[in-house]
Amino acid sequence: MKEILKNSHPDGVHFLLEFFGCDEKQIDNEDFWKIDPQGVTGFLLLASSHISIHTWPEYNYVACDVFSCSPQKETEKLVDFLEKSIRHKKLEKKEIKRGFKFFDFKKYINKAGQLVIPIFCNGKTLKVDVKDIIGKIKSGFQEILFVDTKKFGKCLLIDGIVQASEKDHRIYDKAILNRLEKTDRKLLILGGGDGYVAEMALEMNPKINIKVIDLDVEVVQGCKKYLGQKIFEDSRVKINIEDAFNFLKTTIKRNGKFDGIVCDLTDEPIRKKDEKNFKHFYEEIISLSKDALRDGGWISIQAGASEVTSGHINAVSILEKIVNNNFGDVFRKDVMIPSFGEKNAFLYAKK
Repeated sequence: MKEILKNSHPDGVHFLLEFFGCDEKQIDNEDFWKIDPQGVTGFLLLASSHISIHTWPEYNYVACDVFSCSPQKETEKLVDFLEKSIRHKKLEKKEIKRGFKFFDFKKYINKAGQLVIPIFCNGKTLKVDVKDIIGKIKSGFQEILFVDTKKFGKCLLIDGIVQASEKDHRIYDKAILNRLEKTDRKLLILGGGDGYVAEMALEMNPKINIKVIDLDVEVVQGCKKYLGQKIFEDSRVKINIEDAFNFLKTTIKRNGKFDGIVCDLTDEPIRKKDEKNFKHFYEEIISLSKDALRDGGWISIQAGASEVTSGHINAVSILEKIVNNNFGDVFRKDVMIPSFGEKNAFLYAKK
């Protein structure tokens, strides 16, 4: 039987269940297709999911397949129902993650169904109740998770770190755009594939033209699909999917110089505990950014947690020195971002 419905993404969970020592009378009287001389078979087919049950009463054995692209919690409820409904002495269960974009998002969510967000200033965690997993993508660079939470609405996480939330992204956006002027006409955003900073920049300065550089197209597409982001349809915003280094090395020839540059990069360089590579990464980014700014132009940098416990790179301290070496005076502002669970540091300077 063929069901004519639009197919969903292939990522899902597939449970293989084998019940041994079953009650032969129970597994031979289901209202399914009867097998001669005994046993039953049943199927439930959906657009991109299925459940199958096969019984062999003579061997007291039942085999079930449950494959679903629904949220895993919902699939697990069905598996639990089957386990409780079929009387058996032994169960063997295998769980297979299917789909080329699937990753184990459960490592970011505890058994109580709460998102566990690391807090770098004290080594603790912020626990947030999750209503639903709305999107999960394993790109060539990172694990991208979209969740709907009770406290912060829809959130974007990259490798388990909150990047933005419906509830408080405007706090972050205004902070990183603290130096944006009404007279600015050209803005460069490094990172920012979620589109929220670009969206805020246009709200603050409708006459500005914005170039967004993001390495991962999956972030951009995911935010369009799961967060309803439409900013990249605006003619004043252009997005390039490429490495920030490559763009900055050729930007003057291709685009001229910018009034302002926002470094809204992910936390990946910050979370790596290799201080030498971290410093090298930002020394090059900030030096290239300086060359891409007009005289009098400004730069703002998302510098991570305002404070960190031992074991983490003190990103703010390192970045302050790098920015000072390139620009001179640096202004710092620490802003509480509720969905981060702590204050985030922002650095600003002028050329």
